[in-house]
Amino acid sequence: MNDIIIGNIISIGSACFTAASSWTISKQKSYMYQVFQCLTLAVASVFFHSWSGVTTLLLCAIRNYLVSKDLFKGKIVGLLLVLLVGFGILVNNRGLVGWLVIAATFIYTIGSCKAMRPLAVKANITFNCAMWALYDLLILDIVSGVVDVLATLLTLVSIIRLLRNPELIREEERRLGLES
Repeated sequence: MNDIIIGNIISIGSACFTAASSWTISKQKSYMYQVFQCLTLAVASVFFHSWSGVTTLLLCAIRNYLVSKDLFKGKIVGLLLVLLVGFGILVNNRGLVGWLVIAATFIYTIGSCKAMRPLAVKANITFNCAMWALYDLLILDIVSGVVDVLATLLTLVSIIRLLRNPELIREEERRLGLES
């Protein structure tokens, strides 16, 4: 029981990164916040004894850093997906729950490559946060579960904010060179 409490205390530290990632408009900032979120949660996952979580989160930190620098392309994507599935299966000690985090990360990784426009990035984050919320609650990471539910809702609010103010979308797309 002490490990669950310690894991939840560590998870509090990642909450700020989750919220910041969900709220910011900038793709680069969003993914950099997620680097720190993943590293913090990897440490917490040690206390939840979820080795597929630890492995997945470390690979997520690498992926998010590469995405933030626009370096996550081609063979690097394939390599990371192979490592994710390979190591995820190898160390999975949580059965179907462990598969949930592997699948969520696999889907999110592909979305990270394909999602360039602000709304697509937000949709990818929303789906990922919802999947991780389920995983978190199943491993008793209550703090992260609550935070991921809130991040899902916050990201949905951010999507609404962008839809109500299309100029924010246009500004970000111009900055990224994605003008229509």
